[in-house]
Amino acid sequence: MLLLTWLLACAEPTSAPAPMPSRVDAVKAAPKVVDLDAFCDSRPDPAIPLVLPPLDGPEPADGPGWRWVNVWATWCGPCVAEMPMLAKWRDQLVEQGVAVELVFLSVDDTRQKVERFEAQHPEARGGVRISDVKELEPWLPKVGLDPGVVLPVNLFADPAGNLRCIRTGAVSDHDLAAVKALLAG
Repeated sequence: MLLLTWLLACAEPTSAPAPMPSRVDAVKAAPKVVDLDAFCDSRPDPAIPLVLPPLDGPEPADGPGWRWVNVWATWCGPCVAEMPMLAKWRDQLVEQGVAVELVFLSVDDTRQKVERFEAQHPEARGGVRISDVKELEPWLPKVGLDPGVVLPVNLFADPAGNLRCIRTGAVSDHDLAAVKALLAG
C-alpha cells in the first residue's frame, strides 16, 4: 500500500500548476497618500473666511468652486518662477473638471510695475493688486499669517469661501498631487 501511495504521488499531474506571478505583479503598489498637513503650513480649524485686502480695482467675482489666491510681487524671484506652473496647473485642473479660480494678488507698490511685468508674462494677466502696500501688514493676520511672512503665499478657500489651506513659500512640481487632493476634499 505504501508503494502504491508513493507511485501515485510521483505520477504526472493531470493539470498544470498555476504560473508564478511576475515580480511586478506579485506585489500590489500601495496608493500614494498625500499628506496635506505637510503641504499646508496651516489648515485653519475652524475655517476662517477668506477676505482680500483693499484692492486697486474691483475684486474678482466669486466662482462656483475653490478660490486659490497666490500672493506675489514682481521683485520676488520664487513668485515669478512659480507663476507659469500655477497657471498651467489651473488649466489642467479645469480641464479635469475641478472648479478652481486662481487669483494672482500682487503686493507691488505701483500699478506700473505690475503692468510692465504682465506685458512680459501673460500668465500673470488679469490678477489684482493691493491698493496700498501699507495694507499688507494689517491684512495678513486676517488670513491667519504673521505680518513678517515671506512671499509667495498660497491661500486655498473652499467653495463656501473659507480658508482650508495656507501655504507659505514656493511650490514645486511634486506639489501638484497635494493641490489635487486638497481641491477634491
